[in-house]
Amino acid sequence: MESDSGNFQPVGFGFTGVPAAKVIMQQIGALMTSIGATSITDGGADTDNGFLLPAGVPLASLQSTGSDGPNAYYFYFHHSNADMLTHMNKTGMINSIAAYAIMSYVLADMEKRLPNK
Repeated sequence: MESDSGNFQPVGFGFTGVPAAKVIMQQIGALMTSIGATSITDGGADTDNGFLLPAGVPLASLQSTGSDGPNAYYFYFHHSNADMLTHMNKTGMINSIAAYAIMSYVLADMEKRLPNK
């Protein structure tokens, strides 16, 4: 999993993997109703320069307001001098951390690994 789109209000995760794994990700996403991060869409990013996807490793990327969709504005200042912690939305940051914690905990605590190719 990775987040390179800022930490605004999370809406879910983009996911790349086999269909059986996506079903499990959607089930985990349903646990995040209280923070509004239930959406599991296609398109998790490869964090290792393109080596993980060909190896069959499932990929996930945090999706959030401000970085995705028609209201995206994060990349106006991404990696610029204006890219500072003081510009972060506190509630969005807390909810992004919660989304990662929920997803990470459930995936790590599963009896079997997430299906892959």
